[in-house]
Amino acid sequence: MYSYNDTNVPLKTFQYLNKYDPPENMKQAKRKTEKWSRDMWGLGCLLWEVFNGPIHQSSNLRDTSKFPKSLSSHYLQCVNANPMARPNPSELLQSLKERGGYLSNTFISLNLKIEELQLMEADRKNHFFVELNKSLDLFPDSFAHHKVLPHLLNVFEFGGAGPTVLAPLLKIGKLLPEDEYQRKIVPCIVRSFGSNDRATRLNLLQHLDQFIDQLQPSVLNNSLFGQIVTGFTDTVPTIREHTIKASLLLAPKLNDSNLSQLLKFFAKCQLDEQAGIRTNTTICLGKIAPHLNSKTRDRVLVSAFTRSLKDPFPPARSAGIGALGSTLSYYTPVDMATRIIPSLSHMTVDKDQSVREQTFKVLRLYVDKLEEHSKKMEPSSDGEGIEQTEGASSSVASWTAGWVSSISKYVSTSSSAKPETTPAAPPTSSYQPSQRQTQEVKTTIRTTSEERRDNKWDEDQWEDFGNDDTKKGTTHSSSGWDDEMWESFEPTPKKTTPTGRAPPSSSMKLSKNKSLSPPPDTPPGDDFWSRLETSKPSTRGRDKTTPPP
Repeated sequence: MYSYNDTNVPLKTFQYLNKYDPPENMKQAKRKTEKWSRDMWGLGCLLWEVFNGPIHQSSNLRDTSKFPKSLSSHYLQCVNANPMARPNPSELLQSLKERGGYLSNTFISLNLKIEELQLMEADRKNHFFVELNKSLDLFPDSFAHHKVLPHLLNVFEFGGAGPTVLAPLLKIGKLLPEDEYQRKIVPCIVRSFGSNDRATRLNLLQHLDQFIDQLQPSVLNNSLFGQIVTGFTDTVPTIREHTIKASLLLAPKLNDSNLSQLLKFFAKCQLDEQAGIRTNTTICLGKIAPHLNSKTRDRVLVSAFTRSLKDPFPPARSAGIGALGSTLSYYTPVDMATRIIPSLSHMTVDKDQSVREQTFKVLRLYVDKLEEHSKKMEPSSDGEGIEQTEGASSSVASWTAGWVSSISKYVSTSSSAKPETTPAAPPTSSYQPSQRQTQEVKTTIRTTSEERRDNKWDEDQWEDFGNDDTKKGTTHSSSGWDDEMWESFEPTPKKTTPTGRAPPSSSMKLSKNKSLSPPPDTPPGDDFWSRLETSKPSTRGRDKTTPPP
């Protein structure tokens, strides 16, 4: 470098640089020049080498075959033999940046703006970050890493950047090595999730897929989870909806404790006033089911999905049916037969046609699954349950056999009686169920009902799972018959007199309200039965050969 007005120009020490000298230096007579004439000639030489390679001699500068059309004319101005015809640098740059010019592109404009980032107003900054995020793919990776990223971190650190800065920041973060990402990007993410600005947290939830793989499980469970789940209770429906969708990406890295907390929020979201949120909750629960442990799945899934079948919003009901179909492999055959299929059967008459069609498809899956299970079952596969069932069946069978044999004996005795002879007293039942046998039947039914109730995680318990302060509802027995209904089917033992005979009916009385019963200490004789026969009621329509019972 030397002063423009200095006449003592130093000589070059490297002779191979002479090829870059302008033509006016080779002539003895001095020609009139502009102060930028020598620099424009040097710029022309640089442009030629960019597109063609090293210059071997000055005559090479005449070849413009490899130049872009938008640049060739400006290049020729720079290597003009007349130094006064070479363009002013500011005018040259302005001409190149005009529409259609060689420097009129996004990469150049964004790099010019990023240098002025600190001086921009908030609205211009947000617009710049949106434009930068769309165009980052055009930037060389090393340029984005070493040139753009420091500017973004500086703006984020010292404020003045809105939520839109996160998108390009996270995109460039993918180019960083793991240790540098943990050191530069993760602290920005944790800090942003703790912000009270809804727009910032919403932006993070929307771009969670760009950085979830780089988050360590310890950071997610200990530092971020508590901040993320606040979105479930946010008053803005958009925040709640995106928090539910983000759960799909969070679930694989959450521990069992945080997964249980997540399900509590899911239980509340199933009762959300927004129908779309209720639908997405059911869909997300079905997709994160593989990440739940077996005990949690047994307790939660069936109750949650069957609850969604009662939703007034048709897509929510359809989501519940689809979730039951996608999680079929997690249910036992007993749950399929006793809990899921009965719930699905109600949906076959749903008002919405799409719901009915999906129901039939899922029902076929469950029926096929149960049919396969039935073919594999062994006769004694139920263990203790079979013993109880057999005990109950034997008690009922013995009671029924005794009752039927008693009736058969009575009918045969009555049909063999003759009207001419004195009829014998109708025999009493030869069998009465003992108190022990009756109690066995009740105990078996009660045990079966309790077992079904113990294995059932009903909607009341799912509501309690979602709200610890909610009182548990009454759990109804699923046995189908309660004790009172079953007792109404039991035989009632007849009251007998001290002699062992059944007392006469109230209609068997003498005139003047005198009873025909003999004295309690004397057995009834022929005289008693003859008087009873003369005062018996009308037998019209009966078989005269058969005495009344």
